[in-house]
Amino acid sequence: MKNNEVHSIQNLNRKALNSIAIRWEVTRFCNYSCDFCIQGTKEMHQKASNEEKPSIRKTIAESLAYYVENSINRHRIVEIQLIGGEVTALPDFKDLLSVLVNCRFPGGIIFYITTNFSRPACYFSDLFKLFSGRSNRSLFVSASFYSRYTSAETFGNKMKELHAEINKPVNKYFRLRWRLLASMPIWIHSMPKWQNVFISVGWPILDDDSYYNYRKFQMEFGPYARQVFPIIIRDYPVILSSGVQNALKGIGASRKKAGNSIRVKFDGGTNMYFSNIQHLGYHLSDVEKFCPWGYFCDAGRNSFSICPDGTTMRCPALNPPAEFCLGRLNEGSVRLLQRAAVCHSLHCSCNSFSEIEKR
Repeated sequence: MKNNEVHSIQNLNRKALNSIAIRWEVTRFCNYSCDFCIQGTKEMHQKASNEEKPSIRKTIAESLAYYVENSINRHRIVEIQLIGGEVTALPDFKDLLSVLVNCRFPGGIIFYITTNFSRPACYFSDLFKLFSGRSNRSLFVSASFYSRYTSAETFGNKMKELHAEINKPVNKYFRLRWRLLASMPIWIHSMPKWQNVFISVGWPILDDDSYYNYRKFQMEFGPYARQVFPIIIRDYPVILSSGVQNALKGIGASRKKAGNSIRVKFDGGTNMYFSNIQHLGYHLSDVEKFCPWGYFCDAGRNSFSICPDGTTMRCPALNPPAEFCLGRLNEGSVRLLQRAAVCHSLHCSCNSFSEIEKR
C-alpha cells in the first residue's frame, strides 16, 4: 500500500456523531518525567510551571465556553479534549472543567481527560460529581499506568474506590448509541439516569515483563474499568519477544477499540481500520511515516487545537506552518475554515480530523 493509493480517510466516530472536536492543551506542566514522554523533558515541564498563568487558563476556559454557546449548532455534539502535560496536577483544573461543563450550550458535550492518575481517588470523585445528573454531559477518562511512579496495587485500589461512580464496560455500539441519546436533551430526561462517567486504563508495553504485568492487571482489575488496553510507544526502543508480539497482535494492541476508529478507503474498494494516523503511517509505507503534505484535511473546519497561551491552530502538528493559525481564542479572533484545506505539514499524528483526500 502506497500513499497514492489512498482515496479518503474518515474518522467514524466524528462522522457518526456529527461532532466538532476541540483540543485544548491546558498546560505543558507535568508532575512526572517519563523518559518516553512525547510532550517534552523535565526541564520543559518545569519551565511551563514557571511561565503559565492561572489567569490566562481561566480566560481561555471562559472564552471556550462562550464560543461553544454562541458559535456551534445546538444539534452538533461537541468533543472537548483536555490534555497536558498533566491537567489534574493544576490546582485550578476542577474550576476550569466546571466552567465548561456548566456552559449554556443545550446540546451534548463529551469531555476527554488523559491523566497519569497520580491524584487520590477522592480528587477524581469530585470531578465526577460535576457530571451528576447532567444527561447531556459525559466524561471519558483515560488513565495511564507508569510503574516508575506507582505500583499496580495502588493504581488498582483507586479503580476499586471509584468503581461505584464509573460506568461498567459496555458494548462499543451501545456506547455510541448512548452518546447520541445523551445529546438529545428534549426527551432524554424521561430515560433512565445512566451513569455518564467512563474510565479506561492505558498500560505502556516496554518489555516482556510490562506485558505480563499488564495481563495480570487486566484480569484482576478489568471489571473496574471500561477498558484496559496496552500502549505501544512509537519511536521508543521497545524490546519484545516474538511470542509477546504475536500475543499483542491477537488483542489488537495497535488500535484502541473504543477510541478513534479510522476507516481507510483504497482505490480498489477495500477498507481497513486503524487507531490513528501514526499507526496508519506504518501501513502506508514500510519506511516513511505518514506525510499529509498535499492532502485535503478538514482540521480547522470540524476540529481545532488551542495552545496554553490561547493561540488557536488548525491542528496540533509539529512545527506547524504559519497559515495553520486561526487566531487567539481568548481575544475572540478565531475564524474557522469554511472548507477542507491542503495540508502543508510533513508529519501528522492527529486523529481529530474526519476526512482527507489526495490532491
